[in-house]
Amino acid sequence: MKIIKLIIVILVGFFLVVLLYSNKKGDSKIPEVEPASTIVQKIEPEVISKQIQSGDSWDYTFAEDFEAQTKYGTGFWKTKQLQRGSMALVDDPQGSSNRTALFRAGNKSFKVGKAALIKKVDPITHGDELTVTARFYFPSESPLDSVILIDKECSICGLDTNPGMRLYVRDARLRLDPSKIGYKESINQNVEHKLELDRWHTVVWRSVLGTGSKGIDQVFVDGVMVIDSQHTNVITQEIADAYNLMLTGEYIDTVQIGITANSNSKTTELLVDDVLIQVK
Repeated sequence: MKIIKLIIVILVGFFLVVLLYSNKKGDSKIPEVEPASTIVQKIEPEVISKQIQSGDSWDYTFAEDFEAQTKYGTGFWKTKQLQRGSMALVDDPQGSSNRTALFRAGNKSFKVGKAALIKKVDPITHGDELTVTARFYFPSESPLDSVILIDKECSICGLDTNPGMRLYVRDARLRLDPSKIGYKESINQNVEHKLELDRWHTVVWRSVLGTGSKGIDQVFVDGVMVIDSQHTNVITQEIADAYNLMLTGEYIDTVQIGITANSNSKTTELLVDDVLIQVK
């Protein structure tokens, strides 16, 4: 009987050990969790600018925050273009200690009004990238229409017209104008996103120079891509041949920013800040 009781105790102990081990093994499994929900966030202007600026190093970068007197010459702005226009450094209208550039261009009469800064870069051509970032502020009473903000053009291609692409405002929306390289149709926004008066807008215009699908233009407003287009965006000899013209090159070497042309019937004002010009 003692032997039988001993065997029973041993068996009970064995089953208890197995049971405890099974429970412990079950507790060690990876717990099931609910899948994470999809979070949709608005991309802030600073974030999209950093995304554009990241990656491979840039061959050239120029920055201007207008906190000090505007400089001209080697390494700085080439000049300013004023045609019935003016430029001055002023305080940020939103009340901060920030300084900005105020451009004022007269109405269109026999010529358009102009008030802009001009920056020279080393000539770039097919396959090269040029990105311009800046903040723009249209004060009250200024028209959000018929104002050209940025030009990317060529001053060394043999044509007096300085052929290139232009970014302009039409009915509070941004458009690209390829007319100076021989194309009549403007490139409109893919996404509805309107500019507003009395607030800062961050604009990023990225270009990869090329013909056909090799040419890329992307425009961001406040972190939203509003234009994403593939098209010819640099003057070519093929285009020039249609007008019996001879080019000396197919380049971009100049950036203009400000009010590069005002086609309105009234004077236009524009504040510009935090300009960044990058080439690779």
